[in-house]
Amino acid sequence: MRRRAFVFVLCVIIVMLRRPDAIFHAQFWAEDGKMWYADAYHWGIQSLWHPATGNVELLPRFVAWVAQILPFYAAPLFFNSMGIVIQILPALFLMSPRCRELGSIEIRGLLAFLYLALPNTYEMYINIANAQWRLAFLVLLVLFAEPGGKAIWKIFDYLILGFGALTGPFIILAVPVAVVMFFTNPRKRRRLELCLIAVAGAVIQMLVLIETAGADRPVHAARDASLQMLIRLLAKQVFLAPLLGWRTIGKYSLESKWGFRVAIAAALFGIAIELFVFLKSPRYLKLFLAFAAGILAVSLANPTTAPPQWPNLLAAGGIRYWFFPMLAFVACIVWFLESGNPVWLRGAGSLLLLIMLFGLIQDWGNPRPKDLRFQDYARQFEEAPSGTSVVIPLNPEGWSMELMKR
Repeated sequence: MRRRAFVFVLCVIIVMLRRPDAIFHAQFWAEDGKMWYADAYHWGIQSLWHPATGNVELLPRFVAWVAQILPFYAAPLFFNSMGIVIQILPALFLMSPRCRELGSIEIRGLLAFLYLALPNTYEMYINIANAQWRLAFLVLLVLFAEPGGKAIWKIFDYLILGFGALTGPFIILAVPVAVVMFFTNPRKRRRLELCLIAVAGAVIQMLVLIETAGADRPVHAARDASLQMLIRLLAKQVFLAPLLGWRTIGKYSLESKWGFRVAIAAALFGIAIELFVFLKSPRYLKLFLAFAAGILAVSLANPTTAPPQWPNLLAAGGIRYWFFPMLAFVACIVWFLESGNPVWLRGAGSLLLLIMLFGLIQDWGNPRPKDLRFQDYARQFEEAPSGTSVVIPLNPEGWSMELMKR
């Protein structure tokens, strides 16, 4: 129990050290205010099932609905606190005995730390708007882990799979993982239950996606998509950013003659590592690599950035699209260090981690959102008469939320 408490406190400290303003100067971030909180304020419990961007988004809407019991000025702090909890849950679960088949305690501890310290992720750090990506990672870990015998573990699994299935489209790509784990694990009853939850969630998300196609946002073609652009994206955002940090690699477009040669070398190097690990690693890592590749493919096929999308993605550091591909690459490097691997492979892993230390230091302190004086607007809203519409600016720049005072 003491070890679990120590790990929990350590995870919270790591997360808060990278974004202390999320607690001490809490503000809404993007959809947290504009969509989740505003919808819950205006619609109440009915907002829980209202689709957004073509999907059911239960987790952020549930957090926003619960936040209605708090004073308005405390809502951003509640959102960020829940964001911290959701962010550290995968690290805590990874360190639990249920994940012992995923590697030694040292290997899992290293991966948990790198997950929390991952460079090039500032857009999704401590907020509910992008917490679904971290929830999806926890869903995968639950599917990979040994089923827990205690009732509390059963409840935990059902809650995580339930929320994960009804939060974003990730469950669609997680279904093959659930099916494979069901057919290859001797403890099939729990695996079957988790598989059925995943399948049911995927069916719901696909039906909602079909019903709301094109209703929430316009769908653009992936303009300026090319093999050259793909190579530069993979090199810069997936393979070099976690090693060198976005503050270093973000300065370069890799468009010049020599820059593109570096991009080719980096992309081939990263792909070679992942192919090697895919062939040699245990089943769970193969499935994780396949899942991350699927996430990247879907993200690039239908990005939500303004046209031209791929060039904009090349310049966009710290965004959610790179989370799973980078984490898969880092997981490959960590797997190199397994004690059963040859000395040369462990040496290569140690060298890459030494390089990555530079990237961790570069991106440790996430960019601070602009202080938009939320508390001043909160007082203005509380003092406004019923029926008054109050517009509150949000981060990032250009976002705002509008509330009609009840």
